[in-house]
Amino acid sequence: MAPVVMWFRRDLRVRDNRALARAASIAGEDGVAAIFAFSAQLMAKSSPQRVSYLLDALRSLNLTVGDRLNFSYGDPARDVGDFASSLEASIVVATREFSPLGRQRDLRAKALLAERGIALELGDSPYLIPPGKLLRSSGDHYRVFTPFYKAVLAQGFGEPRPAPAVEFAPRSRFDALAQEALLAPLRFDVSQFPASEEAARHRLVEFLSASAASYRVDRNDPSLEGTSRLSPALRFGVIHPREIAAAAGDFPGGDEVLRQLVWRDFFAQVASSAPRGVWENFDTRYDLFEFDDPSTAQARDRLDAWKQGSTGYPIVDAGMRQLRNTGWMHNRVRMIAASFLVKDLHIHWRIGAKFFLEHLLDGDVASNNFSWQWVAGSGTDAVPYFRVFNPVLQSKRFDATGNYIRRFVPELAHLSNRFIHEPWEAPSQGPLAASSYPERIVRHDLEREEALRRYATMKRGGGWER
Repeated sequence: MAPVVMWFRRDLRVRDNRALARAASIAGEDGVAAIFAFSAQLMAKSSPQRVSYLLDALRSLNLTVGDRLNFSYGDPARDVGDFASSLEASIVVATREFSPLGRQRDLRAKALLAERGIALELGDSPYLIPPGKLLRSSGDHYRVFTPFYKAVLAQGFGEPRPAPAVEFAPRSRFDALAQEALLAPLRFDVSQFPASEEAARHRLVEFLSASAASYRVDRNDPSLEGTSRLSPALRFGVIHPREIAAAAGDFPGGDEVLRQLVWRDFFAQVASSAPRGVWENFDTRYDLFEFDDPSTAQARDRLDAWKQGSTGYPIVDAGMRQLRNTGWMHNRVRMIAASFLVKDLHIHWRIGAKFFLEHLLDGDVASNNFSWQWVAGSGTDAVPYFRVFNPVLQSKRFDATGNYIRRFVPELAHLSNRFIHEPWEAPSQGPLAASSYPERIVRHDLEREEALRRYATMKRGGGWER
């Protein structure tokens, strides 16, 4: 009797892994043959920090399953088919995915497996409620967050389940490129971003005990440890949101934690129902908006300054340097940096979204891209187009002490709170000068007016009023 193949993807854990539980329930005496299939294409596109997090999560999972996790490296759909065929398996089980890329891969895998007489069984999801399960009374998908949030609370979601009893089959495949990758040294701060089930669970309890009560306010201050830092673990399924939601209910402030989880579900169901809108304007009226041509020298220089964290705006630069150095950026600063790229530099949101997705440990295409569209105004339930984040005012409000800036822009650490948010106002010489910090690449007040002018032109051209 052949084993059942368990294809791990965005569910790198054993606790509350319902696909794994399903595989175990139908496995015979040959047990479950577990595999993770590296995508060579995605590995090449991802930052060293993002790849390193994935590798550490896999190393932890492999230890959990008794060093019996199989690894391939290349084309996941083809490799899983080859692996299942080599074992004469008749079924492959996996957690369902909902991103456009994941769905395309699964359709291809299902066809390749079917050619060999092998079934692909998909179930559960990486979300509290699988996208598409919760619909409006009209039968349509939700497009506004608040009604969706209320519907989720009314519907409820399942409780997390313990790890199933599984007999894992001995390893039979370990591609050389996978072996090489898994030997790579850490490139991220594992103390900040837990990559094992045990560490993620410990971080959850620690966060809820110490920070949940003040989370609603503290999560907006990038200088504080006011967030859980569990978003990478959620992205790769080291922990399931059901476990976080269930635990949060026992703590003051847990309702705000749950609300943020539902935002994640909301963007996933929008992406699932309208996959075209993941990389295109969800609101197609915004197709008329005039962005700068990214091939021009000015746009290239501005984009490079943004990526490198040398725009001359401290809060933007701090965020971009945090991203490049750690693979993570505080959520409030993500919004500020995104608004600056789109509305101060007039560069298309897709370019910024792609850069974030390649570098963020927690980069999730639905949450990432629809958050960018929220800022740009072109998404579902988006911020009004005329709202342009002022990076100086945002900095003064949310990093009032300047400590976040001092951490990631050390050449400004000597400045007082008076000047650290606006170093161009500091003396040009002397101990308070910011001589080693770049000058502003644009003036926000002028670029805000330019952005509003372009939005007005778009509205007139499209014949619509918002």
